[in-house]
Amino acid sequence: MFKIKHFSALELKIISISSFIIALRLFGLFLVLPIFSVYALGLMYATPENVGITLGIYGLAAMIMQPVFGYLSDRHGRIKMIIVALTLFIVGSLIAAFANTIYSMGLGRLLQGAGAITSVLMALTTDHTRAEVRTKAMAIIGVMIAVTFILAIVIGPYLETRIGLNGTFGVTAVLGLIAINLTIFLPHHTPGEREHISVHFNNIKLILKNKTIGLINLSIFCLHGILIASFVALPTLLNQTLKLSTQQSWWLYLLSLGLAFVFMLLLITLAEIFKAVKKITVLSILLIMAAEAIFLTNFVNAFWVLLAFTLFFTGFISLEALLPSWLTRIVDHKLKGTALGLYISSQFFGAFVGGLFGGYFANIGDSQLFLYLLVVATLWFLMSGGLKQLPQ
Repeated sequence: MFKIKHFSALELKIISISSFIIALRLFGLFLVLPIFSVYALGLMYATPENVGITLGIYGLAAMIMQPVFGYLSDRHGRIKMIIVALTLFIVGSLIAAFANTIYSMGLGRLLQGAGAITSVLMALTTDHTRAEVRTKAMAIIGVMIAVTFILAIVIGPYLETRIGLNGTFGVTAVLGLIAINLTIFLPHHTPGEREHISVHFNNIKLILKNKTIGLINLSIFCLHGILIASFVALPTLLNQTLKLSTQQSWWLYLLSLGLAFVFMLLLITLAEIFKAVKKITVLSILLIMAAEAIFLTNFVNAFWVLLAFTLFFTGFISLEALLPSWLTRIVDHKLKGTALGLYISSQFFGAFVGGLFGGYFANIGDSQLFLYLLVVATLWFLMSGGLKQLPQ
């Protein structure tokens, strides 16, 4: 008979606070996605080209700073780096809130992205959770990321109509301040001996040479690249096909995400009970392939669209849970912050490339976009066979 491990009270507290802090920051970043490109054109010196760069520059900044803060947190402590990063995020949000030119807005977005805390909080979570419950811990973080994205897409346009784009950035600054205050409830020590951790760039080379780690980083790159590229086109398609505006499509997102959450719990439980992390990972990629195929060929009525979104979100949140847990199980504990920094950088770089990719092909045609995304997902699926199963 199989026994499913449960969280201790301390583990549950740390997971809840860490995931909520991550959600607060990401909500602030995602909140402007559905409105930024339209309303930023009203800023001085704005052109379609530099508006696109300003929107995506946070991804580049986050890509660079995730491993930096991960590395520094391995050496100087998690909480210190979380506070420094969130301070950068707040300063960037305030600059954006008072920006009247596209260049000052770009500076604000750059500093928002530089306040990269996800890898540090994930490392802190793995510091204080047992290996047998770590996948579930990452599942909670993954679900929070998915829910945050959907809520931001739904709330962003509504909020803009009430307080404008600048006011929306002001809200993100307040969220960052709340996140900083939540750090007082997190442990300021790391379990076990931690007298001095020596991390050199040679260790980073060792991480990069690991084939399985490389494929995990490639997977999170593809996952977020496909996510952002898809959502460049999907809001418009929903309007054209089902006559759903951004404000009206909330029910579709929430229903598909609710179903996906149930399926994700089933998949994660199966992965833990039967030690089948690799199989469930590959299956999750296959679900995303199927969703992209439906987006390409059967975006015609509510049933098929709901099915596609459910498959997509099931694969998305399952991978958000499985991939970081897998990574932290195979990397040396002294390098978790650095390894997770590289992992999250791959995620943000994927989002940046996905935005460029989606914008380019959406101008050509949605069918071409989803065709290429299906090809990317298929290649990703084939390459995932090279992942090495976790030891029993």
